[in-house]
Amino acid sequence: MDLPDSSGIHDIKIETSVGVVDVTLSVPKVLDDQPRPLVLVLHYAGQPTSFYGRPLIEFLVEPSFAHMDPILFAPTSLGGDWKQAHNVTAVLELIELFSGRYPVDEKRRIITGYSMGAIGSWHLSTQHPNLFSAALPVAGFPVPLPSCVIPTHVILSRDDEVFPIAKFLQEIEQRHDNNLQYSLIERAGHYDISAFLEPFKNAIESMRE
Repeated sequence: MDLPDSSGIHDIKIETSVGVVDVTLSVPKVLDDQPRPLVLVLHYAGQPTSFYGRPLIEFLVEPSFAHMDPILFAPTSLGGDWKQAHNVTAVLELIELFSGRYPVDEKRRIITGYSMGAIGSWHLSTQHPNLFSAALPVAGFPVPLPSCVIPTHVILSRDDEVFPIAKFLQEIEQRHDNNLQYSLIERAGHYDISAFLEPFKNAIESMRE
């Protein structure tokens, strides 16, 4: 299929083997042969509307990765969460599609997500570690925590009313995981996405180092 070459954020529909997926795609200002990071963005829970992950690209992920000129994409789930087989299949096919169409650096394929998308990030990065070089879950974690197969930096709030931080701290006390880092922020509720922007940027820099 024809995919956009022009810079900016595009809302497109892509046919996969499990159905038509609404995808928000961000193309960098300069698209040449230089290999670029590919960043998969998984959206939060709720009743998905068309291009449901676009706000995460616009207000969190794109500003944080701008200095790296990445290719970003946020699919809309086909019902259910990101652990369900049909959504995993769609995501895997989209990664293959974009990696074949754009100059993607396969050593810099990154997965991130918010809330339900954070749990999806944990799931996909542990089930398919060969596809990703790093994971950045935000405002969410599964219980029990799986072992991190790739470098993973999770960002959580001490005041999250949906994912209590005490449970996360209890989980990590019971294990030693060299691939896991975490950042905790203060006075931010679960739905205050803007509060995670600066910690998200810092996590990216920490993982680059």
